[in-house]
Amino acid sequence: MKKRTLLQLPRILAAMLVSALCLCSCKQMQARENSKYSSTAEKAFLPPAVPSDVLVVLAPPHQEYRAGLTEETLKKFGCEYRISDQIIIGRLINSVEKSHISGRITDLVKLDLREAVYMKYTDRPPIKLLLRAPFPGEVRLPGFVDDAPISIDAGIVEKIYELVANLGIDDGCSFFVRAGK
Repeated sequence: MKKRTLLQLPRILAAMLVSALCLCSCKQMQARENSKYSSTAEKAFLPPAVPSDVLVVLAPPHQEYRAGLTEETLKKFGCEYRISDQIIIGRLINSVEKSHISGRITDLVKLDLREAVYMKYTDRPPIKLLLRAPFPGEVRLPGFVDDAPISIDAGIVEKIYELVANLGIDDGCSFFVRAGK
């Protein structure tokens, strides 16, 4: 019995080595692909200027609708928060910059949009960020920058809620904004 195990040892080690090399090369390829998308999406998304005005639209997270929310229905049923304070806008932009935006292939029609951030600039076209609500334990979140599909760290949603909660606005959405979802 020991002799067979010793004869099989080189095969087992070879299989482990091949598996490790495949895993390593797959991770390297994925990192290269992500960095390619990331640099493209971030350059297109983050202009060097800070927006002059931001509109945040949030849909109540536990509210169910007959169909997934589109950009139009999100604006209709969501709560709007306009931000013109440059310090708060700077915090929001900083959070978005740290959220590692990368390109992604996804279908806008299939996303149930729950968060939108509309950024207006004085010297360039506006930019919109549309996001689906994160599921528990989800690390990356699908969404859109303008019409380009992206993937972004799911933690950005919490940052947006914290920012809106600190505005001190008391409205019909305060109950879920203050609770941080």
